[in-house]
Formats: sequence, C-alpha cells, structure tokens
Amino acid sequence: MSKKIFVKNSILLFFSTLLIGSAGLLVVVSNPHIGTKGVGEPAQAEVADGCNSENDPEIKELISRLRDREMKLKSSEKTFDAMRVLGNIRCAEAAPAIAENIDLEKKFPSISKNKDSVVVEDWDIVSLWKRYPAMGALLEIGKPALPELLKIIENEPADSVRSTNALITLQSIFSMSPEAVAYLENAETKTNTKEVRERLEIAIVRTRRKLSNIKT
Repeated sequence: MSKKIFVKNSILLFFSTLLIGSAGLLVVVSNPHIGTKGVGEPAQAEVADGCNSENDPEIKELISRLRDREMKLKSSEKTFDAMRVLGNIRCAEAAPAIAENIDLEKKFPSISKNKDSVVVEDWDIVSLWKRYPAMGALLEIGKPALPELLKIIENEPADSVRSTNALITLQSIFSMSPEAVAYLENAETKTNTKEVRERLEIAIVRTRRKLSNIKT
C-alpha cells in the first residue's frame, strides 16, 4: 500500500514540476522585455514600445526626474534608475530627456576621471555602457532615439564627451553596419551650415574607419 502511495506521489510531483516549467517558459516568451543579453552588452531595440506621459503619471515623473538639475546633483542614482526603467520599456517619448544626460557619468572607484575630450578610437566600449547609463537606455529605445543623437552630433564639438557618446550609440543602434554611414551622409546633404557639415563629416570618417577595422 505504501509503495503505491509513493509511486502516485512521485507521478504527481513529476507533472507538477513539468507544469511549473511550462508556465515559466510562457512568461519569458510572452514578455518582450526579458532578454538574453550578457553583462555590459545592451540589447538593440529596432522599435520603441508605446508610452504616454499624459496617461501615465509614473512615466511623467520619471521623465521629469531626468530634467531635474537638483535631483542629479543630490542623487544621480535616482536619475540613473529613471533612465534604466524608461530604456527597459523602450519609451521613445523619453529619448530627448535621456539624451540630455548622455554625458552624465556613473562613478566607479576603479575608473579614473575623464579628460575633457577623447578620441573615439581610444574608448573602451564595454566600460562606456556602464559609465554612461544614458547610452544604454537610448540603445534600448533604438531607432526612435536617432534624431536626438544626431542633434547632439550636429551641435556639439566633435571631440566632446557628449558628441563621442552620441556617435557610438548611433553606430550601435545600426549594429555597426553601413547604414550608420548612410544615415549620417543623408543628414549632411540636408544641412546648409558649414560647422554642422564639418561635424557630420568627422562623424562619417570615424564611422567608416570603425567599419573598416571590424572588417579587417
């Protein structure tokens, strides 16, 4: 009798485990925000999900937090948290506010302070995503963030931290493909400002060089 009960309980346990595993798989498949990226490897998003600050007070609060100068000075971690959340939900509406913070650096004891200007080729790409959380958030948002990144590249000195970070993020959204060059060249044809054209030319040259290094 006890042996029958033991066998019955074992069968029930087996099917319960199978059922729980299936449910867990269903949750992962049905949730587009659960990814398989590794540490320091932000995933690219082609299309941003919808989010509307007018209908969602929490979204409105997160976006306003990114524009709160006093908040950044007192508690930058709250600003980084807001970027992370808005990036995870791929909130295109938040792209301008996140881009404002593209040079906001997360301090790490093991990393020395940056110089005012750095050559693109000298950057450690992996550490950049950790040091500048806005870059990862904009990469998560994907192509809807491109206009904000382009705006920074056009209006900031080419060797500034802001422009450098914007260019690297733009290149990464295009997965370092020739599309990145085409996008910048298209922008160059639409500008009548000499200074903007020169900055775009620098960005194009650096992107081509990066593509060339990848191919070799």
